[in-house]
Amino acid sequence: MTAKPGDRVKVTTSDQEIEGTLMPEEKEFVVLKMDTGYNMGIDKKRVREISPISHAQTPEKAKLMPPEPKAGLPKITILHTGGTIASKVDYTTGGVVARFKPEEILEMFPELREIANIDSRLVSNMFSEDMRFGHYNILAHEIRKEIEKGADGIIITHGTDTLHYTAAALSFMLPELGTPVILVGAQRSSDRGSSDAALNLLSAAHFISAHKEFAEVAICMHETEQDTTCLILPGTKS
Repeated sequence: MTAKPGDRVKVTTSDQEIEGTLMPEEKEFVVLKMDTGYNMGIDKKRVREISPISHAQTPEKAKLMPPEPKAGLPKITILHTGGTIASKVDYTTGGVVARFKPEEILEMFPELREIANIDSRLVSNMFSEDMRFGHYNILAHEIRKEIEKGADGIIITHGTDTLHYTAAALSFMLPELGTPVILVGAQRSSDRGSSDAALNLLSAAHFISAHKEFAEVAICMHETEQDTTCLILPGTKS
């Protein structure tokens, strides 16, 4: 039976047998994650056989139910486009999975429920360097739909490489906005203990809740390397 990434395998080479977790395929090497946590690359020319020991199990996840709306809180829609903020570490293979389901945002950052009534959905799942003008049109259309549905503010999760371009484009496309639109990114994936994703998201939600008069496109990112405070940066001056 063919081994797949995530399976525990035994690799037989010309002079030894090695056990570990099979990592995604590389061109010239078979890569194993050892029990020590380190990765080992084995030249494919030396490999005689890869034998599965056990197959990776995909745990079933409980269905996440949307929370009941709380009276008196603003309504904020989070539109997801991908990027580091939307990524997770796969601790089985050691790789990074650059996606999560939109409803998982409240499970990852439950503090958002105390700030606003959150609606969270996926618009796209892509690297920000792949953003083009057509994607700005899609985002503008989705923002308009949420405002028409009564959203008090919009948060857009976005990769950091072109975050400033998207913010500038939307600023020019939505001059008579009337509603705050805050783009949020992260330097480290959301499930890492050192991630700045929670600070950036919570700060954006707090800003929208506290500054209902703000009606522009802006960016919310951490101010310093300590990740203790955030700044709101104008979309056309970032």
